[in-house]
Amino acid sequence: MLLYVKVLAILTVILGIAAQASRKRVEYESVPQFLFHNSKLCGDPFSDAVWLPVLDLCTIECDLSSQYCVENEELAQQCKTLPDDCQTLLRKSIKQIQRHIRSQRNTS
Repeated sequence: MLLYVKVLAILTVILGIAAQASRKRVEYESVPQFLFHNSKLCGDPFSDAVWLPVLDLCTIECDLSSQYCVENEELAQQCKTLPDDCQTLLRKSIKQIQRHIRSQRNTS
């Protein structure tokens, strides 16, 4: 009986960790969400009053693993490079999302 309780407790902890990891993947389904959630590491994307982040309307090609798209009031767009530590975490998050998507396809 005691072994059953211990196993049940361990399973509860494992399921809790898996649920937290799953929620994190959902939070980072887009680069803007990632940037806003990790602004301490990545910097405030709204800190430049002239160049503001473009969420889903970027018409130029930025490297999604190292840059984000911004535009000015004339609607000119450019890619802004992320700090190195932010790029590392973003690449890791992108890989987690890709693995999650592949695993969902394999179970369907």
